[in-house]
Amino acid sequence: MEFIVQARENSVSGPRGQNIGTFNRGDVLSINCSPEDSWNIASNQEPARCNALGLANFLLPIEGKAQTLNAGALVGSFDEGQTFFPIGMRLQMTIIEDNTTVKLYCWDINDEDNSGGISTQVSIQQGVIQTTKKKELQA
Repeated sequence: MEFIVQARENSVSGPRGQNIGTFNRGDVLSINCSPEDSWNIASNQEPARCNALGLANFLLPIEGKAQTLNAGALVGSFDEGQTFFPIGMRLQMTIIEDNTTVKLYCWDINDEDNSGGISTQVSIQQGVIQTTKKKELQA
């Protein structure tokens, strides 16, 4: 499946992430982007054009988020943008909880001057990995 993540509409400072689906425990999720695909994160200025890895050597903390990542990096979230994980140009991960919704974002503090989008290729292998739920400790 292909999803376009928009630098403005899907910024972590903007209104919403790009929903790529809801997955279940044991599913293997793969996300791939081309290194040539890019977006702008500052009013079409050349130094602010980057691919899904973000701007090299420009770590950006975002107020209210206890994380610092490359400005303009492609990131994901399982919890409606409360916390994030880096994706960059390739990510493969196993989903560990049923009904996990994944959304993709552009890591930037000012969505107003962003433009463009990055195409992501998303694939899912359902139930490939057998996982077990943690057992509750009994007192």
